[in-house]
Amino acid sequence: LGRVAELFRGRVHERELTRIARRLVAKLDSTTSSEDGPSALPELGMNILERSKSAALDPSFLKGHTANLAAEAPEELLDPLFFTLMVDPVVLSSGYVMDRSSALDEEGNLKFHACPFTRADLKEEVYPIISLKRKLQEFKQRRLQHMVETARRLLDEQSLDQFREVMSTAEHFLDDLGEETYIHLSMKVARMALEAHDLPCQELNKSTKPADLARIYVRIHRAAPHVRHGFDEEISAKEEEEQTDFRQRIKGLEESAIKSIEELRFEQAEEWIGACETMKESCPGLLSHSTAWLRLQLAKNRGDTDLHSLRRSVFLEIRQDQSAVERFCQEEGICLDDLRDMRPVLLMRACIKNNLMSDEWCCAMESEPLEYKACRVMISVGRFQDQDWGNTKSKLGLALYDGTGTLVTRLNLFGTYRTPEYTGGKHPFRIIGEDEEIVKMAQPGFTYKLEYTVGGGGGHSVSVRAWFCKIFPTGWQDITTIVSHSLADPEGDE
Repeated sequence: LGRVAELFRGRVHERELTRIARRLVAKLDSTTSSEDGPSALPELGMNILERSKSAALDPSFLKGHTANLAAEAPEELLDPLFFTLMVDPVVLSSGYVMDRSSALDEEGNLKFHACPFTRADLKEEVYPIISLKRKLQEFKQRRLQHMVETARRLLDEQSLDQFREVMSTAEHFLDDLGEETYIHLSMKVARMALEAHDLPCQELNKSTKPADLARIYVRIHRAAPHVRHGFDEEISAKEEEEQTDFRQRIKGLEESAIKSIEELRFEQAEEWIGACETMKESCPGLLSHSTAWLRLQLAKNRGDTDLHSLRRSVFLEIRQDQSAVERFCQEEGICLDDLRDMRPVLLMRACIKNNLMSDEWCCAMESEPLEYKACRVMISVGRFQDQDWGNTKSKLGLALYDGTGTLVTRLNLFGTYRTPEYTGGKHPFRIIGEDEEIVKMAQPGFTYKLEYTVGGGGGHSVSVRAWFCKIFPTGWQDITTIVSHSLADPEGDE
């Protein structure tokens, strides 16, 4: 626009050029062809916003500019198979360009043997296109920056309908690209959304749902310096003040949930609790109340009669804090045994085939933290064998770990396979009583792990099928034998 104004200096006033450009942005859509392609329209719109204060109040211009910001990228930046923005463009041996995720699987192998566009046979190798990747990054950065700057201008001018539309586009753009790469812009988007929410405008405040607030808070939390760089890093007085304000806002989510419950506004309470659950999942440690406890209060105020599962959910969240568990039981008028799951714990691993060649113990299966003291453990294995030649090193084990993940004790269940000490045969079975250390030392909060070793050195392997472990609580009388059956596999492709 500036270049055109310079070209027509003295013949056309710049204000008239700006007016004409605004009409162009309002009338042309993103599919209109031009010398510079569709991406020229967002650039033109940004230029107009910078030069004209009244542009932010022009509905037709804003509608066109917003649509252009949300428009598709230039075709060369789109994956030709899925028509999405590429992240890491590569070229196939057929000459076609695709995103790496479209061409290769997680192991780095081609997903197809023939080119999906020409059906020509493909070589295994693909090659990155550095120049196109750089162009992609520049486009994404520029487009997102345009969105943020446009939203800032609209918020300053109180053009709130258009502001919401641009912000929605920016958030979708961030979600698609991954906010980690554009963390500073993500923070700007979240801060502007929060600023808009804080405006003394009832219509805008009502439109901000609890889920939207939670999403804003998650973005702010992830972009905070102490989260990105570690909690040991020193922070400024301003950052500390922002953290204090942020914690108060999180507290506000919980207070809104509690207030809605107390006022019997159950639908709103569900929304506020959902927002709290989002915060708990994405930003653990920021909530002062258990979300399970909030759901329990909602159910009680709603008059629900079956509260057992909700009470257990609260117990599972607080069970590491013995004093909290005692207070909760007292408040609910129940005893600890009403909350514990006293059923036997069953662990099962259908098949293990490993040739890792290591003397270290490998974990095959881990239990949830125990809720009781164990009285016995029963182990059954459908089949256990090693490579059946050479040195003998394969073992099956049961290990006990405390609540911090520290090893308490480990038991070699049957000895080393194919040695005189081995007692299991092809189908090992064992019942471990409470007089043995691995059972006697088990406490609530501890976990059991089924473990095995392959053995260091060349050629070692281990094969295990139908490995069962059943852990019984103290006082359990019914010890039913576990019976495992091997199924025939005629094709040999199990």
